[in-house]
Amino acid sequence: MEQAIRDQFNPSILEQAASHYGLDAGSLEELDGFESFIFQARQNGTPRILRLSHSLRRTEEHILGEADFINTLRDNGLSVPRVIPSRHGRLAESIPAANGRFIAVLFEFARGSHPQKADRTPELHEAMGRYMGEMHRLSKRYQPIRRYRFSIFDESPEFLETFLPAGETARRCRSAVVGDG
Repeated sequence: MEQAIRDQFNPSILEQAASHYGLDAGSLEELDGFESFIFQARQNGTPRILRLSHSLRRTEEHILGEADFINTLRDNGLSVPRVIPSRHGRLAESIPAANGRFIAVLFEFARGSHPQKADRTPELHEAMGRYMGEMHRLSKRYQPIRRYRFSIFDESPEFLETFLPAGETARRCRSAVVGDG
């Protein structure tokens, strides 16, 4: 996580996020997060996951789109943790920070564990393939609540540059980045 984001995070931001979802800020347990602050929480005795992302990394619009997509997958039978609305009925809550905003999202707790080496069998890979196929099928008919389409190249256009043949450069085309050759 960028130090500039880490420096802006403080107990007041965590308390505000907890308040939006009816969580006890004192009982939150910080987990490992790569680009966001992640906490295990309890909401009326039920385990939850609270994620706080900063607007320097991801826009509120992007996070709302992600939350809507996750809930759409869930509503159509895919086993994913639902995004839980706040006390105000919103899928994400925005909290002002010194430079930008933290966007809070609350998720159902997903039980389970990472597969160990012994678990990695052909049957597991087949099950993962079926899951990905179902996710693909549902995503093809997904109608976003907003006209925002996330692309990894939105965050790091130089990523593509490393894979283009010599002499080609990246250019923006609609909502994607493509090579010009």
